[in-house]
Amino acid sequence: MVAVPEDHDLASRDSVPLSALRNEYFVTLPSVHSDWGFLQRVCQQAGFSPMIIREVVEPQTVLAMISMGIGITLMADGYAQMSWPGVVFRPLEERIPADLYIVYDQQQATPALEKLVAALTV
Repeated sequence: MVAVPEDHDLASRDSVPLSALRNEYFVTLPSVHSDWGFLQRVCQQAGFSPMIIREVVEPQTVLAMISMGIGITLMADGYAQMSWPGVVFRPLEERIPADLYIVYDQQQATPALEKLVAALTV
């Protein structure tokens, strides 16, 4: 998902192509966070490097800065379920694969957990 200020040009679109983010300023989590690497990889695959204007520690701070018009960001779909004043979430036009890791104790695996692991394994 792309998170943008509610008065941003991209907020009026139903979906956003990655190419539309080329000249945008990004607010993101620090480089040690997996979201930072995801942002770098996705933008580079689209042919550009993101212009990161701010790195902050908490996702809520990212959203607060977006609501103030400081920049935009890419966020996991789950964040779009949050109601954040002044922020609009729009899906990307492109489908972006992401790695998902699950850690569990195989000695304590339940049938439900085994089904979940099977469903997540590609």
